Amino acid sequence: MAAPAVAQPVTVALPTRSVTVTEMVPETFTSTRTTFRTESVQEAYTAYRTEQVPETKTRTVTTCRTVNEYREEVRCVTKYVHTTEARCTTKTVWHSVPVTHTKTRVVDKGHWDCQMVPETPGLLDHIKGMCGKKNDCECECPKMTTKKVWCPNPVCEEYTCTTYEKRCEQVPHTEYVTVCKPVTSHETYKVCVPRTIPETHCETYTVMTCRTVPYTAYRTVCRSVPVTENVVGTRLVARQKTVEVSDDTCSTNTCSEPASCECAAVDVGKAAGKWSSGGWKGHGKSSCGCGK
Repeated sequence: MAAPAVAQPVTVALPTRSVTVTEMVPETFTSTRTTFRTESVQEAYTAYRTEQVPETKTRTVTTCRTVNEYREEVRCVTKYVHTTEARCTTKTVWHSVPVTHTKTRVVDKGHWDCQMVPETPGLLDHIKGMCGKKNDCECECPKMTTKKVWCPNPVCEEYTCTTYEKRCEQVPHTEYVTVCKPVTSHETYKVCVPRTIPETHCETYTVMTCRTVPYTAYRTVCRSVPVTENVVGTRLVARQKTVEVSDDTCSTNTCSEPASCECAAVDVGKAAGKWSSGGWKGHGKSSCGCGK
């Protein structure tokens, strides 16, 4: 069998029409704006200070001058004169007076007596004892010797003794003393009496006066200064543009005739991505009943 024939595509030239669309185009513009900038500024102002200024003044002064004047005066003067006087006084005198006392004492009225006492062995006797030598006599008899011994005999007896004791005695005594006696007399003296004389005169003196003086001072202050500057910006501007679109048949039209409505222009605008300020350029219900 022979293969079926493949249908070849048929190119159809669609009619076109002009459509006006709105598009947003970026536009560069120049604008002027005012800003405020803080600056440090030297500012002059009037200040006040206190100064001491010398000032000359005149015043009337009264002074007192002292003058010495001499005159005679009679004065009562008391003087002391030395005189000798006899005065009776009592004088204390110490005497040594003998006093006899009777005392008792013990007197030893003993005597010396000769007695036989054993003799104390000497060094030679000790040596003989150590050598073993003994006397011819079998019994050992101690050697006796004669010794003079005092035999005491205490006896109490009284005796008389004389001692001297010091005793004081008040004896009248006359003595001569020198004393000073006040003597009053009147004498004339030349005395100096000061006298004060007032005197008036004018004098000039200088005083320091406090005065407030203005002067110009400087200070640094911060101020906000307006500054005008140019700014370049970009904004979107709506512009009208005319484009050629094909007048195609509506895809949902059931009629076999080419579409005569405006929906073809809307479809072409959507396909081309054209957007206007009111939305996609189109219409409502078409007269052909496509619903676009």
